[in-house]
Amino acid sequence: MENEKVISLQDAIKIGEFHNSYLSNIVNNYPKDIESLKREFLNFAPKELSEEITNDIFSYFENDIEKQNQIIIENLSSQTSVSLYKEISEIVSNVTSYREVSLRLDEKLSDIEKEVGRDKEILLTLVETSRASLKFWLPTSEGGDGNGDIVIEQFPNATARRQVNWGQIGYADGAGAVGVLIRTWYLAAWGPLSWGTILGAIGWGAAWGSGTALLYQLM
Repeated sequence: MENEKVISLQDAIKIGEFHNSYLSNIVNNYPKDIESLKREFLNFAPKELSEEITNDIFSYFENDIEKQNQIIIENLSSQTSVSLYKEISEIVSNVTSYREVSLRLDEKLSDIEKEVGRDKEILLTLVETSRASLKFWLPTSEGGDGNGDIVIEQFPNATARRQVNWGQIGYADGAGAVGVLIRTWYLAAWGPLSWGTILGAIGWGAAWGSGTALLYQLM
């Protein structure tokens, strides 16, 4: 449809903000198992989301990250977009500091602006959700907000701090947001949802992926 709404850069930034906002609900009392985490997330899911939608989002994340990655690549229409996707994923996965990775992601935005349609939506969502995730989780010494350290302190494993791979979590969050975005293109099947709810649903799904990715590393 000619007037169909698409994810803009500002929308992608908003998805990242939703991602961080949802995660902030559990930072200070982090669940210690997946079922408890799921119950917490259901408590603050966007109100317009039906049980069918939330269950569909949960089921998507039962795929491992390689399967999610495959689904995303299959939904990209050009080799240029696939290459950009892989380059962005590599930047996020190998993060050394928030400032460095954020600058490198900014450099990719000009390339993304040349893309069109769903490819552009996917790449913008990947960049801004990954960026928001790393800002949220990274230690303050690396330019982040330090929320990862708050969570780690709640787990008994004294070596957990050295074991957590924040780049892996940032990538999982970006890929998770894209996976939920792909699913939201079909949300009309469940009935009308406001644009804000759709953005919130993508951010909520990405936050779930983030929460589980960190929990699996700490368990």
